Amino acid sequence: MTSFNKFFKVKSMRFFIIVFAIILLIANSVFFVISKTQYDKQVKRDRDSYLVMMVHLITMEDIETAVVYSEHYYHTQGIKLSVYDSENNLIFISEENPNSEIMYSLISDEGINLGSVYYDDESSILGLELTEGIVILNAISLLLFISFSVILYRYLNSWYKLLEGDFERIGRKDNNFNFSDLEELNIRLVNLIEKEKILRENQREYTRSIAHDFKTPLTVIRAYIEGIFLKRLEFNDQAFKDILDEVDNLDKLIPHFIAEELDYEVKEHNVKTVLLEVIEKHKLIFKDKNLVMEVDLVDVFVNIAYIDLLRIIDNVISNAFHYSKENGLIKISLSQNKELTVVDQGIGMSKKTRERIKNGYYRSKEANEYNKLGSGLGLKMVREIVDRLGYEFSISSEENIGTQVKVVFK
Repeated sequence: MTSFNKFFKVKSMRFFIIVFAIILLIANSVFFVISKTQYDKQVKRDRDSYLVMMVHLITMEDIETAVVYSEHYYHTQGIKLSVYDSENNLIFISEENPNSEIMYSLISDEGINLGSVYYDDESSILGLELTEGIVILNAISLLLFISFSVILYRYLNSWYKLLEGDFERIGRKDNNFNFSDLEELNIRLVNLIEKEKILRENQREYTRSIAHDFKTPLTVIRAYIEGIFLKRLEFNDQAFKDILDEVDNLDKLIPHFIAEELDYEVKEHNVKTVLLEVIEKHKLIFKDKNLVMEVDLVDVFVNIAYIDLLRIIDNVISNAFHYSKENGLIKISLSQNKELTVVDQGIGMSKKTRERIKNGYYRSKEANEYNKLGSGLGLKMVREIVDRLGYEFSISSEENIGTQVKVVFK
């Protein structure tokens, strides 16, 4: 597996350098072949021209003129020469002896042998110029190769830094991406992360809700057991039935807890019936408080999932009982306009507390001291349910005076 760093700074660099080196090598080879071919042709033309001129000078002028021409030719063209007459006598030799063993004959148009020449072009000015040109070309190619390598490295490194910066932004809500593909990938990733967070939060909320639902049946069972143990209650058929009913309620919650799905089937329910059941349970739980109850209920039918209705009623009633003072008064009314009102004379809530519970589950310091077993989840659950179903919900309260909670069903 290759990292982007290695890909950009090593493999890409190596690939482009090899390609560029091959291009330079091919270009230089082609240039050399073409130059060598042209050089050989030019050398042959110059040699043939020299030989023709020598024949012309010897036949039309004289030997001395031919010698002067050869000396001039040596100095201007850098060709090493040795010239012999028809009798093979040396009539001219350059300052540097020619190394060529090839002899070229000087033949007139009439076929008469006028002499011979040893023609050595290895150190000719044309050859030196060609060599210098090839050296300069190679130097330029090397310079281009080095420059290209440096530029390519900086170019790839600059893009890698941009890519590295984008990688560091992945997973964050950042729109300042340099690569659109990575930006689109990041959007999808952030959405998945957000969905995962929401899913986990929903799972936590679901667990809290189920745990809260377990609380009431367990509290009722405990109240019966303690009452029977302390001989404040008789273990009669009604007590036995009530305990079995609460065990049955717990048993019904367990499959939902495992499947993480509650029964939200909407049916018509009588709010009064559920209210009376919840009130009786809490009267038993809080029997020692000697609370005074004023209950004014009428039959009100609403289409709602039973679990939602039970949570609304149970949490509102439970709070009234939990935070009421001993011998306090609790008023519970349900009117024809589907308005449930619960008023207690408990510890009440400050304005700050009322504002905080709107944003999530929250318990004030006073609530914690008064009821250490509470979680602050109840009112949050009620608010979420009424918001989801479009019901009306309001709380008015004063510290040390009491609290009034209203729920308007629709």
